[in-house]
Amino acid sequence: MAGATRPPAARRRAPARVLLQACPVCGRLRPSTELATHVNACLDAGNWPSSGAQTTTTTTTTTLDAPGRDSASAVPSHAPEVSLTQNVNVNKKRAREEKEKDKEEEEEVDNDDSHEPAKRVAAPTTSSFLAAWNAPRLAGHFVLENVITEATELELLRFLGDPTKGSSSKQCEPMWRLRHFNGTAYGKSWGIQTNLAGRTQSPPSVRIPSALRCVVDAVRERASHVPHIGSTWEPTEANAIAYVPRLGHSLEPHADDRNLSGPAIATLSLGADAIMTFTEEKGTRRVRVPLPRRSIAIQTGPSRYAWLHSIQNGDLQGELRVSLTFRRGKFEMERRDCWE
Repeated sequence: MAGATRPPAARRRAPARVLLQACPVCGRLRPSTELATHVNACLDAGNWPSSGAQTTTTTTTTTLDAPGRDSASAVPSHAPEVSLTQNVNVNKKRAREEKEKDKEEEEEVDNDDSHEPAKRVAAPTTSSFLAAWNAPRLAGHFVLENVITEATELELLRFLGDPTKGSSSKQCEPMWRLRHFNGTAYGKSWGIQTNLAGRTQSPPSVRIPSALRCVVDAVRERASHVPHIGSTWEPTEANAIAYVPRLGHSLEPHADDRNLSGPAIATLSLGADAIMTFTEEKGTRRVRVPLPRRSIAIQTGPSRYAWLHSIQNGDLQGELRVSLTFRRGKFEMERRDCWE
């Protein structure tokens, strides 16, 4: 119609941006929303990065047609942009490379007639590993690295003794004994005695050695901000568990008694790294948390009361890993009754 004005062309919505991050384990780019799942899958497959590997996180921005998202707030403004065509080509190339790699690995397995067990790969112990850890963090769970020195670690291991040498090893009382409670491993304990069946606690038969006081001091200093710890935290019970991977040792899924022990549990890792798996007690979620040697892991809140924890045999690194766990019993007892 003459003189009629044409309606303005529909304004094309700006494509949203999706943040891509490099997996700290395998280095492959994944959408940030899928990175945690991908990292867990890598660790489940045993794809540990080498000790000297760089674990910096690479960030890029991919333009995708994602309706309903505000492209201006999807990613930082300084992130580089990649066109849709570039992104499709990159993804196709990456898919081909991954498929070829999988095929090569399958051929290697088919041609392997040795049937020898896979060799253990030492887990990285640098702070960059935890810094690059992108798995979801558990509410109430804290991992504090390098809370003691290597010299202190060696002194503690000597004090506890070698569980594989039995009575011939110089060690503190009580002696190591093989236990099958919540998994197979060597164990010893001090402080108040807990009767799980009778739901009671009694004064200690063996007090907590003063040689372990350095661990409590380290927890107070480094974890004063953690709920239920503070600068005056005083555990009344302690136990040591020694895991020897070649003997099939492991820690089965469980929760430390939630009534007879207090709301905070602190565990020091000695001798070797490990990965602890947390499984949601009333759900299906699972989170794997690295525990570097000389680190202290603290369970409080949901990580203590809503999740079970375990360590699979394949997640134990090195020849021997020893854990020192400290708790405060439900019933108040004087420090002098529990410590040397």
